[in-house]
Amino acid sequence: MKNNFTPAEYLAMEEVADYKSEYYAGEIFAMTGGSADHSTVAVNLTSEMQRLLASRPCQYHFNASGRRRSGRLSSLP
Repeated sequence: MKNNFTPAEYLAMEEVADYKSEYYAGEIFAMTGGSADHSTVAVNLTSEMQRLLASRPCQYHFNASGRRRSGRLSSLP
């Protein structure tokens, strides 16, 4: 089986996959699904960030549906 993919191949596979994965330096890694604990942490973090920033001229946005890119890593939550 092929073990080195282009970003375009990764995106094409991700569109039809039954699971989410991450792409790093040509390799694709399956990700586990979300959990109740993860969701609780995300909600608590978002609530606390909004509370801390309420009196400041900045905003906190939580986006769990966009693609993240950092160097050779690309993931689709």
